[in-house]
Amino acid sequence: MATRSVTVLTVHGRRQTVKVDPNMTIMQILETVCRKYNFPQDEFDLLHHNKVLDLSTMFRFSGLPNNAQLEMAKAKRVRTEDEDVTVQLQLEDGTRTVNGTFKPSQTLLEVLEALCVERANAESHPVLVYMRCEVYWKQLSTTTLKSLGLTRGRAALRLLQRRAEEPKTQANISAPLPQVQGVMSVPINLPRSVPSNEPVEMSQSEPPAVPQPKPEDTIPEEVATVEPEPVVEIRPVEQEKPRPEAQIVVLGARDAVLYHASTAEREQADVSDSFFELTVPEMMQLYKQLQDRVKALEDAPLLTGELREHERNQQLLSNMHRYRQAVIRIQFPDRHVLQGVFQVHETIEHVMEFVRSYLTEPTQSFSLYTTPPKVVLQPAASLIDAGCFPQVLLHFSPNCEGSSACVLRSTLLDRLSNATGATLVAARVKRTFAESASSLIVSSTSTDDADLCIPAIEPSVSSSGTSASSSNRIPNRNFRQSPSTASPSTSEREAKILKFLKK
Repeated sequence: MATRSVTVLTVHGRRQTVKVDPNMTIMQILETVCRKYNFPQDEFDLLHHNKVLDLSTMFRFSGLPNNAQLEMAKAKRVRTEDEDVTVQLQLEDGTRTVNGTFKPSQTLLEVLEALCVERANAESHPVLVYMRCEVYWKQLSTTTLKSLGLTRGRAALRLLQRRAEEPKTQANISAPLPQVQGVMSVPINLPRSVPSNEPVEMSQSEPPAVPQPKPEDTIPEEVATVEPEPVVEIRPVEQEKPRPEAQIVVLGARDAVLYHASTAEREQADVSDSFFELTVPEMMQLYKQLQDRVKALEDAPLLTGELREHERNQQLLSNMHRYRQAVIRIQFPDRHVLQGVFQVHETIEHVMEFVRSYLTEPTQSFSLYTTPPKVVLQPAASLIDAGCFPQVLLHFSPNCEGSSACVLRSTLLDRLSNATGATLVAARVKRTFAESASSLIVSSTSTDDADLCIPAIEPSVSSSGTSASSSNRIPNRNFRQSPSTASPSTSEREAKILKFLKK
């Protein structure tokens, strides 16, 4: 860990470097400098950029950078220890002791003996924590409130029961391997592989003479030559768990289904660390995507409030063209989720009536809200204005504080679906609308083709001439009038324009 330090400019013009740690207070920095030059510490303050520092603040929370330049200055008021500090201990179970008044010069052991005497012994292993500064049993008798920066006001100390930290270096508990001495290597001539199946006699040639070691150094040949093979641990391949089957129990109108939120929780896959290690091509691809995103943000035109509202309306119209129904889920405090299908033109009041029909007490007062952030929906608001289209998760909040945790009828808990079934119901609603929309498109296309295939009917002879023949024709909306059959008003207008240009 890098060493942190600050430089203090004293009142007589000297600079003193003080090494600090994150839990060190500004008061301790001042005490270190004053002890060096025999200055009365109660008469001076520390300044940083002409701003008086709070001496009770720890270095980690002071906002001072490393190698900060501090300056000593005369205090406007001499600090005295006449003021008392009110201290309260918070135990591990959350309970708090009575308040106690102490002097800044008193130690933490005196505070512990006064407020919680049953923990003031070495067998309990007490630890007092203040602003991430942990003081163990051996340090309680030497640590004062003033060293923690507590010279006045109120403070709460946490009292824990914990042993002192063990050394982080692990001892070598394995015995070293014995050194093998006098191991000799004897060359052995092995026969080469013979393709035939006939037995091959080994040569009876004697090996060359090798100097024999001492008897105490003799080691059996099997022990000297055979080495243990590394053991490779092979784990069985875990098969993927099949997805749960869909359970759908429709409760009533609006394709209402009820399920518990725990059925939607997926198990986290056990992925190895190599999965998160990116290769060079992947890093280049991510870098290019970030560059494109930054360029798109920088080159994006400035949008006014009207343009943003226009884009939002366009997105809303696009969603309305794709979906005509909204899938709304309401989650209750006991994590049961009620799902229903609503039309676009309906309001939050319709959703509340739908929820009220499944409550134990239909007259119960409640509200629906979205999160985050928490926004309570008004009953008169439409689903589009409330942002509940095409799907949304709302939360049920009873207005009475004494209401029970389960507000649904008990008979509904025996007819639960699961999250997979609720998802299939929502997908079925979207698929039904898509099929109906495609059938409308096909029918309109066939109608247009039929209009093109209708034969022209010969006009009957009439005294009205051209007007009668045009009235007997079947209109075709794909028919465009040719320039030769343009109306007289259009040709007269064009003639006037040409005449004006010639002049």
